[in-house]
Amino acid sequence: MLFLTILSGLCFIFSIAKAQYLQNGAMEGPVTGNNTPPDDWGVCDVFSTPELRDTFARPGVTVISPDLSKFTILRLRGENNDPAGTGEHLFTRLISPLEKGFCYEFSAWLYHTYDGSNAYTTYPAKLQLWGGLDSCSMDELLYESEMITTNDTWREYHFNFVVENQDYPYFYIRPYWDFENVSEHYYDGIIIMDNLDIQQRKPVDLPLMDTVYYSFDEPLQLRAGEGISYSWSPPEVVSDPLNRDPVLLEYVDTIEVIVLDQDYCPVRERYRVLVNCDSLYKDDILNRYEIYYSYDKEIILTASEGNTYDWEPQVNLSGYDIRNPILTDYSESYIVAVEDDYGCLFNEQFLIIPDCDTLYSQKSFISLDTLLHLGEGLVLMPEYGSPAGQWSPVDGLSCTECYAPEAYPLSSTNYQVQLSDQFSCIHEEIFVIEVSMEVPNVITPNDDGYNDEFIVRGLPPGSTIQIFDKDGTLLYRNASYGYPEWWNGTDSNGKQLATGNYWYVLEIPAMAIVKKDFIFLKR
Repeated sequence: MLFLTILSGLCFIFSIAKAQYLQNGAMEGPVTGNNTPPDDWGVCDVFSTPELRDTFARPGVTVISPDLSKFTILRLRGENNDPAGTGEHLFTRLISPLEKGFCYEFSAWLYHTYDGSNAYTTYPAKLQLWGGLDSCSMDELLYESEMITTNDTWREYHFNFVVENQDYPYFYIRPYWDFENVSEHYYDGIIIMDNLDIQQRKPVDLPLMDTVYYSFDEPLQLRAGEGISYSWSPPEVVSDPLNRDPVLLEYVDTIEVIVLDQDYCPVRERYRVLVNCDSLYKDDILNRYEIYYSYDKEIILTASEGNTYDWEPQVNLSGYDIRNPILTDYSESYIVAVEDDYGCLFNEQFLIIPDCDTLYSQKSFISLDTLLHLGEGLVLMPEYGSPAGQWSPVDGLSCTECYAPEAYPLSSTNYQVQLSDQFSCIHEEIFVIEVSMEVPNVITPNDDGYNDEFIVRGLPPGSTIQIFDKDGTLLYRNASYGYPEWWNGTDSNGKQLATGNYWYVLEIPAMAIVKKDFIFLKR
């Protein structure tokens, strides 16, 4: 899109051949109603209803063409922020296509009128010229004027534009206004047109996009090609948007300038702005972080915000191209290369510190807590390190100073061992094994070798048993119940008890439980 200050009321004489482009620039044709485009002109949708007129009357004003012929009225109307389908337009197929790399002059007689004394009030509008590949496509904005404000008079306008992208066989014209900047809720504008013409001026060089480097250490001075006027965009990022060589005040991805050459042809120069990364990141490592390693907590490494990430070394991380990978095992350090919004790379370092107090917030912790049936066994496998002492208790273990002994406990047992890990940190791991007890509900003390005694398999040492009759009388008590002293159906004096049901209370301090039930004695 090329912007150029309106050159109004000026005539230019050029010694070039006058090729014809518009088939009916005079806007002639039959006047048959509101929706009447001139001959050889068309519209693309039902919302466009241009008026072809020979007179246009409003209170106190009657408009006729300067050459006493037909003229066309285009109207812009619509809700604020909703310009779709609310503007009239015209298109035409050109006699010769507009060619890429050429400067053209568009001229027209334009008129804007309004009447503030009644309800029918119209406002000024801009004029847009487009090149198209087919009848209803607007493929390149060739020109956008300032406001057309010729109240109650005709004025001849001349606009120069340069075709930048490709050749266009179609030409599209419409009034326009930026609805987002309109204070009124409803906007209504009119442009009256007659005697349109397009002339090819000359070929122009279309500059390629250049690259400049923005530094955070020193200002970047831009310099456009030679011309008679300059317009930089966006204007707020340069020291003087009308100067040939302003200073770039802040970083932008791209910046452009419209250079008006000696023949008033607007040539656009574009600049891709890249950041001088060395001025932004002077150190090899931008940030250094110390992360304390822990066995029982999830360690997340979080880099600064960026677009891409590359972690090294590529070991022991949940991902190597993400911002916040999880540490899956110990490594001494990592470096991550982060690409920022400018396309610059900076490095951050993460040092992984194996502090013993951090590794083991509690010097003693439970590595295993499980239930076994009597007779079952398992391997006691330490989580971190190797034994620095003897396993205890030794009952039921296949070895006492090995790394991973097999355990076959006869009762619930807490095994423990001191360990030294790869960082020489000493800690204690506890393996809690609960052995399910087998408690019989009948004994037959007849000396046949079967069920002669009240044997509780898996009973931890230090348990107490009491036997009561049905009336609650205590008959037998043993404060150290277990092998080899099992109850065989006698009272505390050794007297045999008769056949019948007896109640027992089994106190098991090692399991912090008291079990109560009945036992049937049969002789």
